[in-house]
Amino acid sequence: MINGSDAIDNVKDKLYSQQILGQSSLPVPKTMLVKHPIDISLVEKNLKYPMIIKTLSGSYGSGVFMVDDKKQFRQIMKMAELTNSRYNIIIQECIEDSLGKDLRVLVVNGKVIGCMMRQSIDGDFRANITRGSYVICEVNSAPGFKGMEQYTKINVAEQIVDFIQKKVGTK
Repeated sequence: MINGSDAIDNVKDKLYSQQILGQSSLPVPKTMLVKHPIDISLVEKNLKYPMIIKTLSGSYGSGVFMVDDKKQFRQIMKMAELTNSRYNIIIQECIEDSLGKDLRVLVVNGKVIGCMMRQSIDGDFRANITRGSYVICEVNSAPGFKGMEQYTKINVAEQIVDFIQKKVGTK
């Protein structure tokens, strides 16, 4: 296994991974954890609209929403409360320069092996090819790399296998 259980645990909770990135002095968007009941004025004091709202876990863009104003914000928070009044949600500043596009950087053994720009094809603010700036918005312990291989011509699987073979001493 390339990513150990600690690494997988660290990134499955989006807030925790943001805390780790922040402690590492890496550029991340302003992020807040909110719980019911939400103090909207406190959120608005720290972040401006539009804002990105994320569930603590999720993939392929599920559980990620953009709110443009206080009315939308209240509606999404009401929906979250109706679903589960003990919810935990993170709210991030929107990196407006990256709306609908982002960079996917694939790292193996601390080395960047590929980078590609992803762009929304349907006008959505998420840029994932399956759904997905120069700040680190998320870390993924098991990213899909089909698009990376297709557009960069880098054999990602080969890079991973080479790393594993070197790590266990069979190469």
